[in-house]
Amino acid sequence: MIRIFHFIFNKTLFTLFLILLFNCAKAENTIKFVWNSYCPYTCNPSSGETPGYAMEIVVEIFKNSKYKAVFSEIRSWNRAMNMVKNGDSDAIIFTFYPSNAEKLFIVPKEVMAIEKNICFAIRKDSQWKLKNVNSLKNLEQIGVYKDTIWLDKTFTAFEKKHTNKFNYLHGDNIIERAFKMLFNGRIDAWEDAETILKYQIHKRKIKNLRIEKYTLKTVSTGGTLFSKKNKKSKEYAMFLSAGIKKLRKSGKLEKIIKKYGLDLWDKN
Repeated sequence: MIRIFHFIFNKTLFTLFLILLFNCAKAENTIKFVWNSYCPYTCNPSSGETPGYAMEIVVEIFKNSKYKAVFSEIRSWNRAMNMVKNGDSDAIIFTFYPSNAEKLFIVPKEVMAIEKNICFAIRKDSQWKLKNVNSLKNLEQIGVYKDTIWLDKTFTAFEKKHTNKFNYLHGDNIIERAFKMLFNGRIDAWEDAETILKYQIHKRKIKNLRIEKYTLKTVSTGGTLFSKKNKKSKEYAMFLSAGIKKLRKSGKLEKIIKKYGLDLWDKN
């Protein structure tokens, strides 16, 4: 009787051990992604938008893998970046890479965006042309994101010297608000990434806006960033990069991008 009890007891302990081991392995392979609304890269589906092409890429790569991807929306980009930097989250789905990205984060080899220009949306009836940073002197009010990061130091210097020329937007529905301000004359131009402007103009079927461009000497790239606090981040980054290459080879990557009225980021 004692021997039978020992057998049952030991079998129960062994089963519990296996369950615990399985749960630990499962937890270890869970990747906590954060994202903020930044269409067309990451969008808010609850507002009737598509998920965003970066979101679709990440979901497609991880959905049938040994990893479990979980997603949390963080409304503040600064907070989302700090969560990843501090190890409170494993990765941010998409951001344009800051200049010190490789010091602070694990950066995958494959990117999800390349920006070659500084761009402004303006009304079609405007005579303004963007030749260089001095062209901004001919604008009364320029709309930008609060804490915007310029891709050229001469534009950064101009903003610091002429803060009275800038109208800083933050909070919800920024693009919608910016376009309304353009139409009613409260701002003369709205600065944003070319991909975002093209997508928003295409999506909203706007006919009376055009884009002015200033070509950069060096390109700006964006994509997923992983936390240096997680010992598996290099593994995750390699898996993501391999997944992007597979999607590209199969033609699925281009199909995802085309849904947003865009071309592949490295297409000439």
